[in-house]
Amino acid sequence: YDPTPPAMRPGDAQSGLFNRYASALSDSINYFWDRYVLTYGLGDQIALLAEMIARLRQAALDTRHNATAFGRQLASPRVLSTLASIIAALAVAFLLARRKRAIFDLIAHRLRQLGIEVRATTTAEEALEMLRARDPEAAKMFEQVIALYEEEQFSSRQDRERLADIRRLLLARR
Repeated sequence: YDPTPPAMRPGDAQSGLFNRYASALSDSINYFWDRYVLTYGLGDQIALLAEMIARLRQAALDTRHNATAFGRQLASPRVLSTLASIIAALAVAFLLARRKRAIFDLIAHRLRQLGIEVRATTTAEEALEMLRARDPEAAKMFEQVIALYEEEQFSSRQDRERLADIRRLLLARR
């Protein structure tokens, strides 16, 4: 007596290949569901925990190895000289950007030092009037700076000498 169901017997032409494949797939799904979901026992849990610990340990070792290799590469003279060059270039760019502040910003900074709050909407003349009310002596000295600034702002071309004069006057007034 052959206990194999008729549909699964080799050479049975009554059922198609697709039906046999679907039946085998269904049996596999039922087996895995039963084995790993319904009857997931203590032995399985211990095996899973041991596998997780082994993988975590290996990951830690790999990370340590990679970090050590990265540290060695980072400490190489080539990388260190490249980093030093980048830092030096950034420092020079920062110093140049700071040195080349806009003339209005320099004037506003100097006016703040004299006690006049200059906002983005404050004109140079308004700032000068506030300075005249607060400190007439400083306002007389500052009139030349404002005149040169307005001349520079509203002329058709920039004059480097005029900009240098404004900077020089602002520095001399400290």
